Amino acid sequence: MVKKKTIKNTVKKKAAGIRKTAKKKVSKAKAAARKGLKKASTKTSAGLKKAKSTAKKGMKRAGVKASADVAKAKAAAKKEIVLLRKRFAAAEKKAASYIKKNPEKAALIAAGIGAAIGAGLVSAMKKRKR
Repeated sequence: MVKKKTIKNTVKKKAAGIRKTAKKKVSKAKAAARKGLKKASTKTSAGLKKAKSTAKKGMKRAGVKASADVAKAKAAAKKEIVLLRKRFAAAEKKAASYIKKNPEKAALIAAGIGAAIGAGLVSAMKKRKR
């Protein structure tokens, strides 16, 4: 069964990766703009004005592109959330139907899982005391 926390964590990880990519693209564009400004500073004042305007345009384009990337990331994240919710609902229905068909097996499985988790917690608590 898929857990809601797993869905949220998956979406958060994807969004973080997309944000990281967008930040890298913006920083690369800024670095390129800075290089252009440095080269232009050696030219005449007329050349410098032209280079500055070109750099500003480049930075604006980079900002627009980064905004578009962020918008795409948000849309992809929303689609992923919808997909994961559908999967979760299907898994829930499947588990519920299994429990209805096999209540004894389901109870034994749940008891076994509970015992395993309890044993793991006891073991972890003993290790912490040492």
